[in-house]
Amino acid sequence: MAVKTNYEKNGYKYFRTSLSLGHDHEGKRIIKEFYGASKTEADSKKKEYKEGTDAGLIANFDKIGIGKLMHSWLYDTMRIRADIKPSTFCRYESIYRNYIEQSPIYPMKIANLKSTHIQKYFNELYKNGKTPATIRNVNKIIKMFFNYCIEHDYMVKSPASKLMIPGATKDSKETFLTFSSEEILKVKSAADNRTDMIKMIFFFDLSTGLRMGELLALRWSDINDGKVTVSKTTKSTYAIDEKGTRTLTRYEYAPKTKNSERIIPIPQEVTRMLLNFKAAQREALFAKGVKLSDKHYVFSQTGSEPLDIANVRKSYLRLLARAGVEPRKMHSLRHTYATELFRKGIHLKTVQMLLGHSNIATTADIYTHVGNEEKEAAAKAINHLFLGSI
Repeated sequence: MAVKTNYEKNGYKYFRTSLSLGHDHEGKRIIKEFYGASKTEADSKKKEYKEGTDAGLIANFDKIGIGKLMHSWLYDTMRIRADIKPSTFCRYESIYRNYIEQSPIYPMKIANLKSTHIQKYFNELYKNGKTPATIRNVNKIIKMFFNYCIEHDYMVKSPASKLMIPGATKDSKETFLTFSSEEILKVKSAADNRTDMIKMIFFFDLSTGLRMGELLALRWSDINDGKVTVSKTTKSTYAIDEKGTRTLTRYEYAPKTKNSERIIPIPQEVTRMLLNFKAAQREALFAKGVKLSDKHYVFSQTGSEPLDIANVRKSYLRLLARAGVEPRKMHSLRHTYATELFRKGIHLKTVQMLLGHSNIATTADIYTHVGNEEKEAAAKAINHLFLGSI
């Protein structure tokens, strides 16, 4: 019986079979061919090759560098994805530029990269003062990149699947200081006519718990009958084109989750403050020849453009300094709002809805923080009971 072949070269007959290896860094399809004296021999070679890839990477990619392939992934795939916001891509690009482009893993051939190389780099970052949170962000983008490689048949096993974040613990979560009643009174006393805008922002956020992007995106049409409707957020970030040119741009878009769209009641005292603030804004705009309308932004010098978040933060910190209050992030206003809701006995699910959390576990983390404070207060109270009898 004659041996079946399907290919002839230099007068010799072979059986040829092939295997698709995905695409190269330019998007071209890669095909590897296997030859044998018979179909059985060619199939055996292909099988052996496939089994040999279990160590991690398909051999044909031994000439592709990590850095160039990741750059292509960022600009040719992530940058144009409809579900990736400009601010998100800007964050990814910043991580790549600051922590990948100048790293020891950038020039490495993708075939040679092992998890030990990445882990060693992470350890060096921690040794040089980078926080676990920063390293976790670097790890996130690296894992996303390798998952993309696997999905598109560049790799069959990720070298980033079991990395450790140096310095990280299970409970290493960011904590925020809250404002005490005494500190709030200090801020109220320190605010004067020069700080009406930041004073209004401080007390409005303290009483509604809005994220800063949500607060700055508010227009007067969003405030009615003692309630504020949250349906959008704003953020200034760099728009990055295919050449890497960066242009600072302000974006306004719907919140990323449905729960973030919500209606929040405004306390009566803050509503009165808001009415006085609106009257002052109407007069200020009128002096500039502008008539205040519901389409104007609530927190704005011109009405047509919201305040810049960086300038708001600076004014906020100056207000705290003038009040003699320890500086803290603006997110502490939102955290104080949530904490006080729990202390007043508001149900967990209601707090979740007011804060716009998509996951109730996020809300529960705040509840746990408050619970621990209450436990410590209870322990101190019990301790006082025994002081007189010991």
